[in-house]
Amino acid sequence: MAALALLHRGRLASGVTLGLAAAGLSLVAMGAWPEAAAAIPLLVLAGVGFALLETALLTLNQRLAADDVLGRVFGVEETIEVVTMALGSVVAAALVELLGVDGAIIAAGAVLPVVALLTARRLASFEAGAPVSERNFGLVRRLALFAPLPIAVQENLALRLSERSYGAGEPIVTQGEVGDSFFVIADGEVEVQVDGAVRRSQHAGDFFGEIALLRDVPRTASVSAVGPVTVLVIDREEFLAGVVGHRRTAVAAETVVGDRLDGDRPAPPQLGR
Repeated sequence: MAALALLHRGRLASGVTLGLAAAGLSLVAMGAWPEAAAAIPLLVLAGVGFALLETALLTLNQRLAADDVLGRVFGVEETIEVVTMALGSVVAAALVELLGVDGAIIAAGAVLPVVALLTARRLASFEAGAPVSERNFGLVRRLALFAPLPIAVQENLALRLSERSYGAGEPIVTQGEVGDSFFVIADGEVEVQVDGAVRRSQHAGDFFGEIALLRDVPRTASVSAVGPVTVLVIDREEFLAGVVGHRRTAVAAETVVGDRLDGDRPAPPQLGR
């Protein structure tokens, strides 16, 4: 319940810090007061601390690592855990020999609050920031361009979306103009024209404007509202930072661009018999 309360507020770094502190201080208290009556509730508190720690770390991994490398991240962490447990068993034996059982428990427990203090500031930079609109986040997460991105990057993009509304027949982008924005349709329908010919219609959940940004060329098509339309807009720099910086997203973007350019080319004339 404590972990869920923290995660609900996006306080992942706090979960790591509080988990380390709770587990470590519980061990210190058990070493200082080696009585069964005290040890049982202190072990419960240590368990809560470790639950907070593991839940927050697992969630942070999924926020910060892209989907295509997440398995490798977990593999590296599991390897580190196994190696450090083996080293810890050797160190624990040495501590018991040097300090006795109670002293070894106190020394081991004291390490965790120290780690919490040393890492708290850096971890705070990974906290979830301002609340993200569920609609905006859902639209970003469903796009083929952005689906492979880490959740933290998706949230960052969703936070930077601005909303614009257009009336029926109103142009949104014009072929040949400089492209400086990427558009996601939140509500309504748009019509895409190339050289005056209608190529396709797009609806809520579709997107446009990526070709000019990715290829650094003028707009390759005109887009206008069929009826009332609401679009979410992200500027060039934020879009490119999100797409180009991740391999799978860059590949997905190039695939979309290639498919659209092929689909927007006029059909070859039919030869008569």
